[in-house]
Amino acid sequence: MRVRRKRSQRRLNLLLCAVLLSGEAIYAAQDDKKAANSEPTRVQVKILGLDEDVAGSVRRAIELRALAAKPSASEALIRRLHGRAPEQILRALEPYGWYSATVEPFLEARLGGFDALYQVAVGPPTKVTSVAIEFQGANPGDDSQTSVEDEIVGDDPSANKRIARTIRRFRPKIGQVLNHPTYESSKAKVFQALVSEGYLEAQIDTARVAVSRADQSADIKLVFSPGQRYDLGQTRFVGSHVDEARLARLVPFQDGDEYRLSKLLQLQQRISDTGYFGIVDVAPEVDELADGRVPIEVRLEPGVRTAYRAGLFFGTDSGPGVRGSVERRWMNHRGDQMRVEAEFSDKFKYGAVVYTVPLDRPGRPILEGAARWSDRVTDTSQSKQKSLSATYRGTWRKWTMATSLNLVDGDFEVGEEPGASTLLYPEVELSRSTLRPAADPRRGYSLDLTLRGAPGGFGSDTSFVQGLAQLRWVLPRGKKGDRIILRGDLGATYVDDFDKLPPDLRFFAGGDRSIRGFAFQELGPENDLGNVSGGRFLAMASAEYERRLTGPWAAAGFVDVGNAFDTGQFDPVVSVGAGARWRGPIGLVRLDLGVGVSEPDTPIRLHLIIGSEL
Repeated sequence: MRVRRKRSQRRLNLLLCAVLLSGEAIYAAQDDKKAANSEPTRVQVKILGLDEDVAGSVRRAIELRALAAKPSASEALIRRLHGRAPEQILRALEPYGWYSATVEPFLEARLGGFDALYQVAVGPPTKVTSVAIEFQGANPGDDSQTSVEDEIVGDDPSANKRIARTIRRFRPKIGQVLNHPTYESSKAKVFQALVSEGYLEAQIDTARVAVSRADQSADIKLVFSPGQRYDLGQTRFVGSHVDEARLARLVPFQDGDEYRLSKLLQLQQRISDTGYFGIVDVAPEVDELADGRVPIEVRLEPGVRTAYRAGLFFGTDSGPGVRGSVERRWMNHRGDQMRVEAEFSDKFKYGAVVYTVPLDRPGRPILEGAARWSDRVTDTSQSKQKSLSATYRGTWRKWTMATSLNLVDGDFEVGEEPGASTLLYPEVELSRSTLRPAADPRRGYSLDLTLRGAPGGFGSDTSFVQGLAQLRWVLPRGKKGDRIILRGDLGATYVDDFDKLPPDLRFFAGGDRSIRGFAFQELGPENDLGNVSGGRFLAMASAEYERRLTGPWAAAGFVDVGNAFDTGQFDPVVSVGAGARWRGPIGLVRLDLGVGVSEPDTPIRLHLIIGSEL
């Protein structure tokens, strides 16, 4: 975001100052480490009595340090700067609340130089005894003064609550040690809260910290002039190569709505998510304020039109493979998109062409048409499938939703029994996830619900109804990053002619994402030939505890239970095992050893996965 008004910009600089002050100790510590590893210099400066972070910051304030790398520096100059150092140290300690410190300096001559030693006694810290935050004129609070502990009450409760929450979080609080970087950061946050809620002409009239050295106390007083609160004005787009009417429908507010920075950020995110633009700059035009409204300008620059992706992968169930895609991020001025993707491995070959038409609605739902082809070979089945699908993708309440119509045709062999079928069926998928971060989550859950079915005689060789629910739940444990991972799958199929279902619509168990003591699709009902042919039902659960070790390494132990089965034939199997995890530049590498303890003479299975585990 950017604000062109100079007065607002000066206030925003307060945040930068606070960040720079907080990082000062880090840079100083790095300088100390370099000095410790270097050869003897003209002047060595040492500070005793302070912790490492504070000592590093204080050392940077000592002018004498500049002579360390100057072998020609005279003794007179060194002694003169050494005499100034105590005062410099005392001033550098004040931002941390130590106004009563004392410094005892020592200077010792050595061969080729001097050692400057400063013994610091910080004394009692200065603590905050009062904090007052006032709003003058038109303001989000009352007409006089609002204390840190009070709720601001005014004409706009929603905005005032957000501002009041920022004030309640103001630090340092009464009774805490005065810390100037913390104070500056809190002051800037209150100002930012005002600007974010539409007080675009806000100013800081008074910012005073009164320190009493006699009793080591400090009083904080801030006076803000919020000025008028502005509403959102007209939104205009500059530099778009896509139909602006389509972009306008992504705007989450209307002309005249109350100004909220969060609304501008939401607009910026929606436009960025389209993939059309490399730069999206959403800014209030504060130089064009009129009638209590501020226009919003969205400056755009086209992004890369064609994106290429390629990668290698490996899984015990799939073997080594390569996948790639080519995406045309806009096909025309309407913003239609097209993607071609492919995947090749020892056991799976896949290709698809997907054409996407964005719909002009909030949330950016899309219509998607796709043609796909696949050739899969496992120890249990073989299949060659061709499919066409038309899909609507959007949101429903807090769920991500996909509704599709699918036409699937192909030949297959399951359990050495050949088959062929054509199926035309609708499908609804609902998913919801709070996993954060998504690639390697530390907490949260995901729930995926799928319902599909086809009536017989309407383009399908058999009628069926199938439902599937999949739950993944990650629970953090301890402060070292340990976690518990729970999984559960439940599926059911009701079908007139089971032999007409391709392998993709049958349930199997076993494999690196299922019951890890068994091979991929090794478990399920058997046919008359004694081979696994898949089941109508699935029930599987897993519990895993992951223990973080050192660096990128972790160890895990797990229990998996469940099976695929037919009506009245549920015979759950159990596997246990342990594994190793490594988080590196290529992502998560997972190595598991599992054994089926419920089945006699079951060999130990090795499972290796590179990539996301959930």
